[in-house]
Amino acid sequence: AAQLIKEGDSVIINVGSTSYYVAQEFKTKKNIIVITNTLMIFNELAYYKNLTTLFLGGLFNSEMQVTYGDDTIEQLSKYKADKLIIGMDGIDINAGATTYNHFEDTIMRLMMERSKEKILIVDDSKLGKVTFAHIAPLTDFDTVVTNYVPQHEHYYENLRDLGLNVITA
Repeated sequence: AAQLIKEGDSVIINVGSTSYYVAQEFKTKKNIIVITNTLMIFNELAYYKNLTTLFLGGLFNSEMQVTYGDDTIEQLSKYKADKLIIGMDGIDINAGATTYNHFEDTIMRLMMERSKEKILIVDDSKLGKVTFAHIAPLTDFDTVVTNYVPQHEHYYENLRDLGLNVITA
């Protein structure tokens, strides 16, 4: 997923362990702008001179280590990013992209709205899974990046049939 981010790109990235691992790869990038509401990602990237890192303010959820609420929405609304790297708790062909984080669902939808290219990152345990809050139909995304598991080949094909670029690692 990090290889999809090129020099000069602006990228929004949300909370999650997979998002964090992708963000770590940004350290070697040059001249990119990273926008996040995730404290762990901000702390990981803030001191690298080759990156410009913007942390969205707002109410702080100490358990998830993210900001949310009206202030976060207002600040995010100022920006338009080239790409979005977004993790989900579940993706399902019919139910779409879903999350457990109901307090952050509005932020996630706005992240999608404010980004030109939407890259969905999920590990194989999220495939076919439906969780609490619906974020978007899968057709709203451009690319899905996941780990390769031979038993899921039919699922990858179903995603391609929806028009998604599927990248397996």
